[in-house]
Amino acid sequence: MDSSSPSPKRFGPEFVEKYRRIHGGKTPQGRALTYDNAVGDEFMLRRAWLDEQLDQLPVKQADRLARNVWLDEHYWPVHIEMATGAALRRAGLQAVYDRPWDRQTPDWTVLAEDGKPLCLVEVHTASPPPLTARVRFPSPAPSICGP
Repeated sequence: MDSSSPSPKRFGPEFVEKYRRIHGGKTPQGRALTYDNAVGDEFMLRRAWLDEQLDQLPVKQADRLARNVWLDEHYWPVHIEMATGAALRRAGLQAVYDRPWDRQTPDWTVLAEDGKPLCLVEVHTASPPPLTARVRFPSPAPSICGP
C-alpha cells in the first residue's frame, strides 16, 4: 500500500459484523467483557480513534495490539498506552512505541531530532487482578436491594 492510499480500518463495519457473528451467539455471561465496546454503535468513535492510533505504529505492532485489545485483560492497558502516545504526539514530540533499549522495552521512547532518546515512558495501568476481570454474575444478576 502506498502512503497516498488510506489504511484499512481494523475496527470498522466489517470487524463489527464479524465480531458479532463469532461472539454474538454466546450468552452475555459467556462473552468477553469488551464485547459491547467491540460491536456497539455507541463505541464507534472509540473504535475509530483506536484505528487512528494503531495507524501511527508499524504494522506488526499494530496487528499485535489489534488482536489483544478485545481481550478483557488487555483492553484498558492498550487504550491507555495509545492515549499516552497520542498525548506525546499532540505535544509535538516524536514518540516510538515499544522500542528496545538494552534489555528493557519501555512503552514509549521520546526521540530528539537526531534520533537519540530524550526520555522513556512506561505506562502503568492500575487494573484489577486478572481473576477479578473474569468474575461473572449468574443470570439474572443477584439483587442487592432485596430478596
